[in-house]
Amino acid sequence: MPYYPGLERYEILEKVGDGAFSNVYKALDTATDKKVAIKVVRKHELTASENGKNHLHPNMKKKTKATERANILKEVQIMRNIKHENIVQLTQFSESDDYYFLVLELCEGGELFHQIVKLTYFSEDLARHVIVQVAQGIRYLHEECGVVHRDIKPENILFDPIPIVPSTSPVNTFDDEDKEDEGLFVPGVGGGGIGRVKIADFGLSKVIWDNSTLTPCGTVGYTAPEIVRDQKYSKSVDMWAIGCVLYTILCGFPPFYDESIRALTEKVARGQFTFLSPWWDPISDSAKDLIRNLLCVDPNERYTIEEFFEHPWVTNSPFPPKKPLSAHPLPTKARTEKVVDARTQAIKDLFSPGVASIKEILDITYAVQRMGEEKSRKVPGNRKQVDDEAGFIGGYDSISEEEDGEGEGE
Repeated sequence: MPYYPGLERYEILEKVGDGAFSNVYKALDTATDKKVAIKVVRKHELTASENGKNHLHPNMKKKTKATERANILKEVQIMRNIKHENIVQLTQFSESDDYYFLVLELCEGGELFHQIVKLTYFSEDLARHVIVQVAQGIRYLHEECGVVHRDIKPENILFDPIPIVPSTSPVNTFDDEDKEDEGLFVPGVGGGGIGRVKIADFGLSKVIWDNSTLTPCGTVGYTAPEIVRDQKYSKSVDMWAIGCVLYTILCGFPPFYDESIRALTEKVARGQFTFLSPWWDPISDSAKDLIRNLLCVDPNERYTIEEFFEHPWVTNSPFPPKKPLSAHPLPTKARTEKVVDARTQAIKDLFSPGVASIKEILDITYAVQRMGEEKSRKVPGNRKQVDDEAGFIGGYDSISEEEDGEGEGE
C-alpha cells in the first residue's frame, strides 16, 4: 500500500475506489481503532484538468491554483455542515504539498454501481428502498442546507451491507439467466445486500441562492437538460438525477445512451428516453409514471421533492388505472417494430460476450468529461441578484481569495 506523508495516524488497508484525480482507500484510524475511508486527491492532476480543452465547453479558461484550492476547501466546508444518516460524513481534512486528504465515514458495501452490476437490476421493493433514502438525503440538502449536489449517480451512492437471505421466489421477471437472486426483502431493513444508503462526493455541489445557480456542471448521462443547454438551473437538477438512477436500477441500464458524446448530449437535452421492451414490460405503471415526471425536460414541470414523496409508487399506494389513449395518430406497426428492434439489438450488443456487464453501458454514459465550472455570468439587468448571491454564499466563497498556505484539519 502507498505511503502518504501526513497520514501517519492511519494504516491504509486497501484501495476501494478511484476517480479522475483521486484514489479512495479503506484505512484504520489507529487513534480510535475504527475503519475509515480516505480520499486522496492528486493536486498536480487536478491542475492539469483545468485546461479548457478537457471540458465540454472548450472556451473555458484554466483556473488558478488558488481557485482550485478554493474549490476543494468549499467542498470540505459544505461537508462539514452536513449531518444526515443518508449522507457520508467528513471527519477530517488536511493537505500536503502534493495531495488533499479527506477522511470520511466508511461504507463497507461500497458503490451502488457495483451492486447493480452484481444483481443486473433491482426489484421494485429494493429500488424503492434505495431511491427513497437517496431522496431523503437530497431533501435534507435542499431544505436544511441550501445545497444542490449536482452529481447524483450510482458511483456516488454508497451503502452499508446486510446479509442476503435466500428468497423462496427469486426475482426474475423474464427469461434472464444472468439475474442473480437479490434475496429476501425486509421492509425497513433492505435486501440484495443493501442496507442503509448514503450519498457521497460533494465535489460538484453548490450552495444555492434564490433556488438557482449559474454554473453548469455534472456527468452528461445524469445531467438535466437545462444544464446541457448551458442555462441557469436549480435544485430540480437533483430530481432529474434521481429519475436517472431509479430508471437504471429498475432495468439495469441508463435511460440515455449513445456511443457518440454529441448524440448523447442531444438525447439528454431533449429528454429522449423510452421504456424498452422486454425489460420494462413487468415493471409497474406507477414506477414508469414517477420516472416520466422526474425526467421531464421542463424543470418547472418536473416533480419537486415533495411531489416525489407523495407519489403512489413511493408511498406504495394503489396507482390509478391507465387512461384511454388519446386520439392522436399512432405510429405504424412497421415503424414501431423498426425502432424497437433497433433499440433492442443495441442493448443486446452491449450485453454480448464482448462486453462484460452493465458496467460498460454506464461507463459510456458518464465517461463524458465533467462540465467545468464557469465563472458566474453577470446577466444584464440582473446585477442585484448576482451581488446578493455573492453575499449569501460569502461564507463559502471567501476562501477563494486565500493564497496557498498550510493545510487545514479538524
